Amino acid sequence: MDIVAIVLVVLKKWKPAMVISVIGLILSFFLALILPLMWVSFIIYLITLLVSISGLKNEGNTYVTGSSTISSGVSIETQLNKIQSLYDKGIISEEEYHESRKRILGF
Repeated sequence: MDIVAIVLVVLKKWKPAMVISVIGLILSFFLALILPLMWVSFIIYLITLLVSISGLKNEGNTYVTGSSTISSGVSIETQLNKIQSLYDKGIISEEEYHESRKRILGF
């Protein structure tokens, strides 16, 4: 089960990784009282839980190419208006504009 939690974290499946980590933490804590080697699993689950929580916090961040700003939870319309404004001002090139548009729209 340790491997499953690690694989889910690597694949950035934050919620399933968190569920597996919490279950693993509880089980390994009680088993560690009987089998001292289980503390290794406890530590692995703790790390995967912390990484999952961090991943969930950062999941909503969107990076816009050609711009140093990061938008979190901003509507698609606002993001498109922002890159249009940057393009109109000549701050980003046409290629960067089209790449950013595709990224925002999910293409």
